[in-house]
Amino acid sequence: MGTRVCGIAALFALAGAVGLASAAERTVAGKTRPSFRVGFAERDITPKIGMERPGGYGKVFHRKLHDPCKVRAAVFDDGKTQVALVGVDALVVPDPLVKAVREGIQQRCGIAPAAVLIG
Repeated sequence: MGTRVCGIAALFALAGAVGLASAAERTVAGKTRPSFRVGFAERDITPKIGMERPGGYGKVFHRKLHDPCKVRAAVFDDGKTQVALVGVDALVVPDPLVKAVREGIQQRCGIAPAAVLIG
C-alpha cells in the first residue's frame, strides 16, 4: 500500500474519530457539564492483488491476502486536551509520513502534532 494512501486514510479515520469525540456536553441536574469524550474510526487500506509486497530481498507481489489491512484511530477529549492514537496495519510507517500526517491532522482537526501517536 502506498504511503500516500496510508496517510490519507489516517487523516480520514482521524477526522471521523474527532467528529465522534465532539459530541454534545451532558446535562446533570439542570447544569451543563463537560464530558469525557471518545471517538473511534477505521478505514480499509488493503492492497489489491498484484501490488508489490514490502519486505524480503526481491520483488514479490500479493497473490492472496490473509485478512484486511486497516487504519484505526481513537481520539480522547477531556474538554481541555485532545489526544489521538492511530494504528496502521503496515510493515513500516516512515518518519516523513508520520510528520506529514501529524501536520495534516493539526490543520484539519486542531489536534497538536505532539498529541498524535502513530504506529
